[in-house]
Amino acid sequence: MAILRGLLAAALLMPAAQAQQAPLLDAPACPIVYSIYRLKGAPEFTAGFGQRAHPMATSDLMFWVRTPKRVYWFEFQSPNGYGGTWITPSVRPQLHDAEDKREDGEPPQAIKDWKESSAAAAEANDPLQDITFDAFKPDLESFASPPQSSDAAPARIFMRGLGQALWYSATWAAAGDRTAEQESVPTAMWEPAGCAR
Repeated sequence: MAILRGLLAAALLMPAAQAQQAPLLDAPACPIVYSIYRLKGAPEFTAGFGQRAHPMATSDLMFWVRTPKRVYWFEFQSPNGYGGTWITPSVRPQLHDAEDKREDGEPPQAIKDWKESSAAAAEANDPLQDITFDAFKPDLESFASPPQSSDAAPARIFMRGLGQALWYSATWAAAGDRTAEQESVPTAMWEPAGCAR
């Protein structure tokens, strides 16, 4: 009888052990820079990664979010200790390249606006200025540091503070662009939506 109970317990535990080894989530099958994500329940919101013109110590990638009103660009940040990964507004990579190529040394107006907005945010005691960025692998393990171009594309992404930033701090979220309008973004997971061509 004891042997029968042992075999029954082993049979019940085996599927659970096999399930732990298999990926729980799907992930884009393309390199991370081509992966596209869609906000669950709100398909009009998409997101993805872009290659930085000049890699930073934290990441050689940037992150973009497309809403019905505009495209927002973000840089990755990661403080020491248990700070985790977060994103902060930036201008699109092409503007960084344009600034480098100008012979007169004068930055484009968008770069000036972005730097002014960043300085104002740094001086303000506003918790909305940090947008936490959580990326998850297919086995639900989280990324320990900001994503890099050499990483596999995340299976899911979560950014609770994005909606708050676009609602309460639209100009800041748009890297200082004063034409930015307040937007409402649902709080949900970003799921794979294919690969850019």
